[in-house]
Amino acid sequence: MVVLQLNTGEELEINADIPISLNFSIADIRDPSKRNSSFSKTVMLPGTDNNNNILTHIYNVNKEGGFDPNIKQTISVLQDGITVLDGFMQLLEIVTEDKHIIYKVALFGDNGEFMSNLEGLLLSDINFSDLDHILNLTNIRASWGTIFGAGYMYPLVDNGFTDGITWGINSFTPAIYAREYIDRIFSNAGYTFTSVFFDSDYFKKLIIPYSGALSKLSEAAQKDKYLKVSRTSTYSVPQTGLFPNRVIYNFRLSDPAGVATTLAYVVQNTGAYKVVVDLRNVSAENSIVGGVAVERNGVAQYIILEYFDINGVVSNQNILLDSSNYPTIELLPGDKIYTSISYKSNDILPTNISIGADSTMEVTSINTTLQDGDQVNMNLVAPIMKQIDFFMNLVKMHNLYVSPDPDNKKNLIIEPKEDYYNETTIDWTSKLDRSQGLKIKPLGELGGRKYVFKYKDGKDYYNKIYQAKYEESSGQRTVYSTNEFLKKEVKTEITFSPSIIFGDRWEGPNPFRYPYYSDDDVYHNAVPTNYSTNPKILLYNGLAIAPAWYTESGGVKTIAAILFGAYRYPFCSHLDDTTNPTIDISFGIPKELQTAYTDYTNNNLYNKYYSKFIEEILDPDSKVITGMFLLNSADINSLDFAKQYLVDNYLLRLNSIKNYDPSNPSSLCVVEFIKIKAAAPFSASTTSSFGGIKKEI
Repeated sequence: MVVLQLNTGEELEINADIPISLNFSIADIRDPSKRNSSFSKTVMLPGTDNNNNILTHIYNVNKEGGFDPNIKQTISVLQDGITVLDGFMQLLEIVTEDKHIIYKVALFGDNGEFMSNLEGLLLSDINFSDLDHILNLTNIRASWGTIFGAGYMYPLVDNGFTDGITWGINSFTPAIYAREYIDRIFSNAGYTFTSVFFDSDYFKKLIIPYSGALSKLSEAAQKDKYLKVSRTSTYSVPQTGLFPNRVIYNFRLSDPAGVATTLAYVVQNTGAYKVVVDLRNVSAENSIVGGVAVERNGVAQYIILEYFDINGVVSNQNILLDSSNYPTIELLPGDKIYTSISYKSNDILPTNISIGADSTMEVTSINTTLQDGDQVNMNLVAPIMKQIDFFMNLVKMHNLYVSPDPDNKKNLIIEPKEDYYNETTIDWTSKLDRSQGLKIKPLGELGGRKYVFKYKDGKDYYNKIYQAKYEESSGQRTVYSTNEFLKKEVKTEITFSPSIIFGDRWEGPNPFRYPYYSDDDVYHNAVPTNYSTNPKILLYNGLAIAPAWYTESGGVKTIAAILFGAYRYPFCSHLDDTTNPTIDISFGIPKELQTAYTDYTNNNLYNKYYSKFIEEILDPDSKVITGMFLLNSADINSLDFAKQYLVDNYLLRLNSIKNYDPSNPSSLCVVEFIKIKAAAPFSASTTSSFGGIKKEI
């Protein structure tokens, strides 16, 4: 007996005459980039009173047969009281025939539910506000020593706004650890994970840098930097006649940050500002010559003169200092901005001068990017990427296998392929239908002629140069089958783009190297732009020794970091070391570098996570073995792709089960196994002749 049980305890009725076809798999041996989950073919549910009541309520079915297809209902499929599928149900269609209702539904396993929970969600939908902080040198330095994998850190990258020696504080942009993303994605989806890989030191060092050149200010932060104050009544200027005769504004039209006094605007953040002063109905008793100034800390930044030749007749005149005629002012925290008036009378007697109501001073920050002292809104740091694509990028990079925990359906087990399998053996010899026997094919015939492993082509300057020269992305790996009858190309591509490493200043044996993300060659006098690059992924392996380098804010240079008697910087790259790398998160060895390496590692993504797998696929002695098997509910309930299966003295790896019908205990299902001729595991090495060259800049 088969039961479809909801998490509420309610049960849906099924038609015993209509088969239910369940399919089980975790990966596709034909395409290394794909991952699968358990699912059913379309299941027909009869429109009984019980089903009508339950499904109408869940899916908001109306009288016209309309329903909400986006609702996922948690469900379990039980066969004779034993669970054969845990996951969720999706309503696909409602069909009415001769006044009979049929509900067409699909069933998906638990890891399929996890993927489904991520559909439509962006990385920017994750709340990172608890990581908000002030952009300053103290916090930048502190991030270099934080616990790997937790929170954020500030990598040193060249985004076109540095000369390779000095980095402005505003040119630093935060990177969030990949592990931080994973933790929040799983938590928000209502899942946990068990993964030695995600807990590894290597994975905790992966970071996702900001995709723009400079960090953007939030709309709220920009509004906080805006001020407009006014006069509500006539103001009589003191009769000293000299600067500074400061105008008192007695009303705040806009002061979100609460930084105005009656005399001054007090600057809170470093940056460039424009000041507009509009004095209305300026009146004088005698002829005067005078001017209006925007004053910074007692120094007139710029002055406009308006001449009066009134001959004792009271007259009104408007005086405007606007930003279209004057340069911006670079201001620092604590600076005070005033409106001041200077004048002298053509007469001997003192002159009374007044300023009318509605006179205003307006201060606007022209910076749309973060400056020293601004608060970093970490919700703006995530790249434009779907959460499911981010997760699958990590899966594809490291050939991860994902399966539900048999003891906890909301926990996923995630490991690289070679670490996923174990040696526990299940004997299914007696379950084979010998009347149909086994079908055996060379495994390589199901694959491709060409296997390509690559990052997405980059849009920044050196990526474009590399791609034009070699007609492939940097660090791409291509492997060919010797079977000339095959035509298909199998591509494993992630949506991160490569990071080209630049820089060759040296301090003794220690080079100064960093990723170059500008869209043009600023070292050949190109003008940098606030360019948004494709999302990247980097490896941060801690601080490295470097030549002297500096940070700058408000025109003041500061030595960036001296620790343990040496200049140091946060080395972030596709490599783990500045001179003797042992890890490369490229798929293959680049054909060209922008910085010279004497030694280079072959411990890249392809060799470490795919080479043994692809060699086994392409080996003529590796086979796909398919047969018809009579499985029962206990077999499906205890199904474990990590184990090996014994069939007629063959030790096999389970690849998939198709068309298992829990409603018919005597029906056969298609079981596909892989018989592998094990390849030798990869052993990393370093070479001093790897084929890469240093391109002269």
